[in-house]
Amino acid sequence: MKNVVGIDVAKAELVIYANGTYYTIGNTEKSLEAWYKKHKNILEEVDLYAYEPTGGYEKVVARWLTQRGLPGYRAHANHVRAYAKSQGYLAKTDRIDAKIIAQYCANKEIALTRLLPEDEALVALLNRRDTYVELLKQEKNRLEALEDKVTIKDIKAHIRYLEGRLARIMDALKTHVATDNEQSGMVKLITSIPGVGFITAVSILAYLPEISEMDEKSLGALVGLAPMANQSGKRDKKRRIYGGRSTIRRVLYMAALTATRYNIEIKA
Repeated sequence: MKNVVGIDVAKAELVIYANGTYYTIGNTEKSLEAWYKKHKNILEEVDLYAYEPTGGYEKVVARWLTQRGLPGYRAHANHVRAYAKSQGYLAKTDRIDAKIIAQYCANKEIALTRLLPEDEALVALLNRRDTYVELLKQEKNRLEALEDKVTIKDIKAHIRYLEGRLARIMDALKTHVATDNEQSGMVKLITSIPGVGFITAVSILAYLPEISEMDEKSLGALVGLAPMANQSGKRDKKRRIYGGRSTIRRVLYMAALTATRYNIEIKA
């Protein structure tokens, strides 16, 4: 990549580094569109638009790039910061971050592949389901240590309410997937593996859109399931997994536990 635009994302604004110039605009699709049209003559030769994940605030940029058909890349924040330190950048400002993101991606070999489109609604539904599951777990744990009848009655009523809300979210998830032919096909394919259920399948679609394009080794490293070597001289320590996407890793762990009962290969 020779000509990379770096975008530092904040809640209200974007700081953009392009062709040695900085631009500060609002974090809205309208602002991005206006900026693009104003500077279209210098942006036609851009190879890549790079940004970091910033608590969800980067979704505006990602959505706009997809709609515009522009090449976008979400850089790993820890990798960018490590690169900044390696280049002697100890200070951290929005302008520095935008420039570093651009430099990092310009020096990195990036394979632009076709990903499943990021489904914000699916992610939101899964996050809401996780909230209800966690609340139910907390209330059931409280119930075990209680003796007061009034409190027990109240908690049981709350559990019934949460179970009802969880059931509604599950229905919404199934309806959402059923209305998308590509998603429903992927879910059917993934759940054909013994021990893999609906939640595991939709979690993969939501949190691992690279599933259809990357090979198994790359996916393993991306999720954080690839054992990393720890060698130096004659020392060869035990390989361990670390980093990666913890959300999908937790889902896969629970699926693996179930698979030990139903999947012959996993059981072995």
